[in-house]
Amino acid sequence: MSQRVLSITVLVVLLSLSVAGTGSSVLAFSPATAPFERTWARTDKPVADMAVSRTWMWGPEANTGPMSEPYVESPGGQRIVQYFDKSRMEDNSYRATAPWDVTNGLLVVELMTGQVQIGDNQFQSHIPSQANVGGDANDPTGPSYTTMAMVRQAAPLPDGATIIWRLNRNGGVWNDPALAAMGVTAAHRVNVPNLNHQVASPFWAFMNSSGLVWENGQLKNTSLFESPFYATGYPVTEAYWANIKVGGVYKDVLMQCFERRCLTYTPGNPAGWQVEAGNVGQHYPAWRYGAQPTTEETVWAVAAPSGPPITKSTSSWESIPGLQKTIHMPATGPVAITISAEAGTSGGGRLHVRALVDGGAANPSDAILTAYQIVGVHSFTFVLDTVTAGTHVVEAQWLVDSGHTASMGDRSLSIAAAPSNLATGGLVTRWAHGAAISNTSNSWTPVPDMSASITTVNGANLAISVTAESFTSSSMGRMWVRARVDGQPTTPDDVVFAQGNAGGTQWRSHSMTFSAKGLSAGSHNVQIEWLGDPPYTAYMGDRTLAVHASPASASAGVLTTTSVTSSWINTGSTSWATIPNMTASIVTPAGSTVAIRLSGEVDASIGGRMFVRALVDGQPASPSDVMFVAYTDWGGTRAFTFTVTNVTAGTHTVEMQWHADAGLYATIGDRTLTIMGWPTH
Repeated sequence: MSQRVLSITVLVVLLSLSVAGTGSSVLAFSPATAPFERTWARTDKPVADMAVSRTWMWGPEANTGPMSEPYVESPGGQRIVQYFDKSRMEDNSYRATAPWDVTNGLLVVELMTGQVQIGDNQFQSHIPSQANVGGDANDPTGPSYTTMAMVRQAAPLPDGATIIWRLNRNGGVWNDPALAAMGVTAAHRVNVPNLNHQVASPFWAFMNSSGLVWENGQLKNTSLFESPFYATGYPVTEAYWANIKVGGVYKDVLMQCFERRCLTYTPGNPAGWQVEAGNVGQHYPAWRYGAQPTTEETVWAVAAPSGPPITKSTSSWESIPGLQKTIHMPATGPVAITISAEAGTSGGGRLHVRALVDGGAANPSDAILTAYQIVGVHSFTFVLDTVTAGTHVVEAQWLVDSGHTASMGDRSLSIAAAPSNLATGGLVTRWAHGAAISNTSNSWTPVPDMSASITTVNGANLAISVTAESFTSSSMGRMWVRARVDGQPTTPDDVVFAQGNAGGTQWRSHSMTFSAKGLSAGSHNVQIEWLGDPPYTAYMGDRTLAVHASPASASAGVLTTTSVTSSWINTGSTSWATIPNMTASIVTPAGSTVAIRLSGEVDASIGGRMFVRALVDGQPASPSDVMFVAYTDWGGTRAFTFTVTNVTAGTHTVEMQWHADAGLYATIGDRTLTIMGWPTH
């Protein structure tokens, strides 16, 4: 065919005609230039001519014609490239002679990091690739390039160590002693700036192997590669075993990613094909030039229209007006459902709430939101460990004790699910229901049933939300709560979770979110602890724990948290003012829903009230504001979730503001702002 340069538009058409997964592309092209032909022929012409049986290093043919891609140092800022199954050839003749006049790019690094290199020191940011490193493209459990990025910083094995590590798609790594029978060892350590990894023995043997090559118009038996790292580059991960689907059949495969290629080792394959190069050259152009990054909805929220309070005087369950939402779960997993409301009752009656999913109650089966007149907001989070992928209806309901009246003002319903891939976040939930527990100790002890383990990527952040029916035996008594991650403090370090009982045994829901940032990759233990205030007694009833994880990069979405341990601060202003340290940013795709949760220790002066609102890019979220707390003879934490829907793509600033009644003041202590939005894949 003509050797003219194909446009990017033509490339996209060609890709749309290619076979997805592990197969070669349907359309075939000859190498575009003489240096490209020479480079391909050296290792792959003997394979194509059936003179030798071994893995392709490029592929039987090119998948595209010659293309022009930007590269700052190339003449005119453009260079000729061509894609094959296994890699990309690049014209480097403007600054090097054979064999270095043809290079193959650091495509694996770009797929793992999302950083597309357009010059020696210039990059463009993309979303890292979710394509499977090896095996069938439709394997939902095989490690992806994003998975390999999660383990990129893993320490190297000792020299000669047997490789028995297993890796799953979520980045989980564990030892499987049965793999010792494979006899694979750490054969060669590469320790260069920013890279320190072992090369697995089958790959090191292959990289140093000899065989038939095509040179100067004839077959020759010599080293396959100019140097061991000529084709692959340096290792960017350790080698891991994974159980992946190949041709529809699951099998154990060893895989290791290098800068330029990923290699796999399948012991059961025929000789010459046990070590193979992955189809990086197929994955990369589909990622770079194919469809835009997809999104999956994992946050849903709705706020009832503001207006006069609604009331209820019956002791039967009824839907709370405005708090229903249809959701579509991207994958089977847990959900956390939060009901927030300005709420109160008459004469000590109890206002109960519950969350239903498709008509069935979430856990716990119900909770006491409050048993007192309206003195601000209350919030309770219900959880389900497993909700199947697909469409579901979530609904909030309420009832009040017989002979009493309940009322609600501004209110919201928010639902959060775990993304389908650990690289964009995670969620674990716990709950307890039954007889009340009590604490009279002034030493920290674990709250029963309020611990969980969560697996994260390197650098991940956690938002740890605890909700409980609670009170203390006297208005002088206080209950403190704190969260620990692997035994280490979170922010805030601890809070006065509940104080007082308004003159009786009156349960109310209290909520608080703690944050932990910059975690290492792997499994982490989250534990909620509490202490009392002797001689008084602290009580907890139904309670839940929801632990949300997000990657460090804001561009991955999911959640952003900002927490502060603070001495009490006051406002007496009747004008809206920013709550100190309660401003943050989140990156969302187009059409996103964002849930904004403020939690903290709060109070107000006698007769005073604190009003709070959330602004997104300067515009109020829904509801437009809430009475967060009013003076009472008991204190503790409060929380409310504001909502914004149909948010445009890009970076958005969220700011919490407050004001007090004229002549009075409101006060806030330790506090956390949590922002959840759709993740981008």
